[in-house]
Amino acid sequence: MLLDEPTNHLDADSILWLRDFLKNFSGALLVISHDVELMELVVNRVFYLDANRCVIDQYNMGWKNYLMQREQDEHRRKRERANAQKKANALLEQANKMRAKATKAVAAQQMIKRAERLMRGVQEERQVDKVAAIRFPDPAPCGKTPLSARGLSKSYGSLEIFTDVDLAIDRGSRVVVLGLNGAGKTTLLRMLAGATQPDTGEVVYGHGAKLGYFAQEHEILEGERTVFENMKSAAPDLDDTRVRTILGSFLFSGDDVDKPAGVLSGGEKTRLSLATLVASSANVLLLDEPTNNLDPASREEILNALKAYTGAIVMVSHDEGAVEALNPERVLLLPDAVEDLWSKDYQDLLVGVARRKRSHIIPARPGFPTGVGGICISCVSLKYGVHHGAGIGAAELRRGVVFLRFSVALCPYHRIFESFAVGFAGESIGFEILAAVVMAKTACDCGFSV
Repeated sequence: MLLDEPTNHLDADSILWLRDFLKNFSGALLVISHDVELMELVVNRVFYLDANRCVIDQYNMGWKNYLMQREQDEHRRKRERANAQKKANALLEQANKMRAKATKAVAAQQMIKRAERLMRGVQEERQVDKVAAIRFPDPAPCGKTPLSARGLSKSYGSLEIFTDVDLAIDRGSRVVVLGLNGAGKTTLLRMLAGATQPDTGEVVYGHGAKLGYFAQEHEILEGERTVFENMKSAAPDLDDTRVRTILGSFLFSGDDVDKPAGVLSGGEKTRLSLATLVASSANVLLLDEPTNNLDPASREEILNALKAYTGAIVMVSHDEGAVEALNPERVLLLPDAVEDLWSKDYQDLLVGVARRKRSHIIPARPGFPTGVGGICISCVSLKYGVHHGAGIGAAELRRGVVFLRFSVALCPYHRIFESFAVGFAGESIGFEILAAVVMAKTACDCGFSV
């Protein structure tokens, strides 16, 4: 099986499933990936392509042992080269003294050849990998709410993606958009950027709004145009020298700037797309999976850039590190169009339920009955409604459904619960429906039984 960055674009649960599948795959596997956890889990042999030395180093060991062995190899090469250089310098010094005498000219020439052979016999040191210097621009001045959306909806034929999405992006605010694959996250960002029209609703650009859009598939790049031409069209006000300087900071130099964008690798396209953002003075960044295809060092650069940027950001990402660096104030959950304040619960959803020891348990909310160590949030809602003999509020039910959509292992009966709750329109659900759903099972994993 040949896999090139297989975890790109996958949500957390899909990544966890893929890692587990590959771990138990009985055939041969050749994978290119920047997903360190995947490497630690599935590989038992590493081919390291050293672009500086133009060689492939082979390590017959797992990922963690490879990292330690590679570091030891670097120290060994450095030590061997220093010793060889010392001996070669001594030979050359002696040869220079002997060359002045005609009787010793042949011996001097032999010493020079020995010094050259010594240096040829040692391996070159690995150069420090170059890393793109990523810094988002200082935002241009703008009004209080540079970007907002009202009543957005989108369908493809009979397939409804999302409905009634309302969003207000204030100056300097940070919002993360979460949802399973196919929930419409990329579609929403394309709408906000003006690249896709909604079926209903409108996007409103406030005073002084200036958007910078990073597309997941890099469709904003024109494949037939060169790197330089793409950059120039993104920042027409910059002179050629400034454009080349920015491209150089993103590791495009010399003939690289004349390459057509269509032949660039995934990582190079990511760097070029980020460079076009840096060339702007955007006060609202729309980022769709900005860390995809980046090596660990470049990913760290963009995480630091996210922390330092003072403008508004709306980001779609399955990368928990990127979301942590964003430090969002709010979260928008699709396809339910539920907006909420950011909390640790949502970080847990992003990490993925399979990574948690007790994936269906989260802390009970204040005022609700609790079980041992917490209680499944859907059962909190159901139990609250049943015990009080009344309907449950819209917010509580919606919150339960959202958690179920993200964490499908919450309860054994999640399909039943979701089937009646998905179409919920905002009114309270009656006791009879709640009781019917609860009676459809005998017990929940969290210990609440009927």
